Amino acid sequence: MKTTPYFSLASTFSNSLTCSKLKNNLLRFLSAVILFFSFVGGSWGQVTVTNPGNTTPAMSSTYTSLALAIADVNNRTAISGPVTITLSASQTAPAGGYTITNTAITGGSNTNRFIFDGGGNTITAGIGTSTTTDAFFKIIGADFITIQNFVLSESAGNTTTTTQIEWGIALLYSTTTNGAQNITIQNNSITLNRTNANSIGIYSNSTHTASAVGTSATATGAAGGNSSLKVYGNTITNVNQGIILVGPTAAADANTGIDIGGTASGTGNTITNFGTTTTSSYINVSGTVNGILVRNSVGFNVSYNSITSSNGGVTTGTLNGIQVQASSNAPSAIFTNTINNNTIALTTGFSGAINGINYPSGSASSTSVLNVNNNNFTAATSTVTNSGAITLISIASTNLTTTINSNTFTNISSNTTGSFTFISHSFTMPASGSCSVSSNSIVTAFNKTGAGGTVTLATTGTSSPSTASLTQTNNNFSNITVTGATALTGFSNFDGSSSSCCKTVTGNTFNNWTGGTSAIIGMTFGYWGGGATNTLSNNTITNITGQSTITGISISSSFSGTNTVSFSSNTINNLTSTGTGGQVLGISCANTSTTININGNT
Repeated sequence: MKTTPYFSLASTFSNSLTCSKLKNNLLRFLSAVILFFSFVGGSWGQVTVTNPGNTTPAMSSTYTSLALAIADVNNRTAISGPVTITLSASQTAPAGGYTITNTAITGGSNTNRFIFDGGGNTITAGIGTSTTTDAFFKIIGADFITIQNFVLSESAGNTTTTTQIEWGIALLYSTTTNGAQNITIQNNSITLNRTNANSIGIYSNSTHTASAVGTSATATGAAGGNSSLKVYGNTITNVNQGIILVGPTAAADANTGIDIGGTASGTGNTITNFGTTTTSSYINVSGTVNGILVRNSVGFNVSYNSITSSNGGVTTGTLNGIQVQASSNAPSAIFTNTINNNTIALTTGFSGAINGINYPSGSASSTSVLNVNNNNFTAATSTVTNSGAITLISIASTNLTTTINSNTFTNISSNTTGSFTFISHSFTMPASGSCSVSSNSIVTAFNKTGAGGTVTLATTGTSSPSTASLTQTNNNFSNITVTGATALTGFSNFDGSSSSCCKTVTGNTFNNWTGGTSAIIGMTFGYWGGGATNTLSNNTITNITGQSTITGISISSSFSGTNTVSFSSNTINNLTSTGTGGQVLGISCANTSTTININGNT
């Protein structure tokens, strides 16, 4: 029997029917049939599953929506191999977002995991249901999950803090002893609304429940935190905070295995247009605005990330690029924390402090290692008149070994009238501890246009024992311009007492400085230590002009030690003061209690 297609039937009936009412109703019916089949054809298979038989019970091979696929994942009891859930069309998230909670599944591993792949498609935010807990994805107590290749975009229709999304992707515990572990978040694009104080690109917090975010309720034990989180290749923009990671409060329970950015430029994250206000609702999150914040975590890596704040959009609080907030309880384990190869540009919109990399006291142990190397700073200023203090690298925690090497400060112009410090390492080293500040440099030039405060290149300020050592070698801080009553000091070393740490200061270059009406000092020292070797040699301090007193090297009256100290083979020349009564001093020694050899200098 020959069958006439429905579109042919429509044409036939349209030509033959004489009753216009019947004709119109039939055409409406056939149009609805066509739309129905079009809808089914367009939505069926929007989500496909690779290796659905690797789960128990087995999953379907296709789903009409991501929400249905996630609901099925949450009902699996076991996994025996990798399962990839791939999105093939853009969708709108359900109200409040997607929640992954397959906490009862067995067999999970770094190989046997659920991989949610967005395929480059867009998930548009649904309508939020709260002011604090909406997310595109919430992973609550689930392990071995990968979320990758999604474009997560806030809806333009979500205009209030209730309807807006707070978290792009969030990790939370299901119980205080069951956190979300071994999670990988990679190659996603996350766009929220940074005017919402609670908007955070990627959020992990083990100190509150999934619903009571303002009440302290810390996770406990090795399984309670959100350890082994990998965050690679994500683009996060238009958020108040970029990435926030907070582990459990007990030192023994701290997160481990946190990796933000990987070990190469291809795995680094890009955070842009972040920062508005400090008034976040979440417990144990710093009262600052942060590109990346890590707390209560040991052995972490934060590397190869690009962090650029909003252009003057920050309205309150300190603006931080990378903040390692003081641990709730200081750690005691042996570990290495790494903050390398990041690029940081910060611009605030009010008169407030700025920190590029901030590592305050309470984040290290007497056996830990900290590496802060090869980072590049490209902006640290404000769009308004600013008197806030600016510090590009601030380390105040006591590690056994600290390296602050090969960081660059590229063509920075800052308008603050407050102090500007490139590197501050104001911590007490433990016995046999060491700190290296070497091969750091200004690239192109540095210009402080706001008059006032002090510009300091590297400073120390606490007591370290004679068995510890400080090395400052091969730094090049040249092409500096300040204005007005801005003091300028290169190295300021007052670390210690009569038995302070050994210091080696060699091969540094300070060249082409233009000062204002305040004093300029190339290097100033006190408390040169009681160790066997103390060297200040082969440094170059040249071509410095100002309107007040200029000193190449200053040895203070507090200088003391049990051994002889030598200042030798330094080159100091072409220091020029244009001010009335301004002194020009190559080397100034105010000490009378210690034997000091000053020889072979040019």
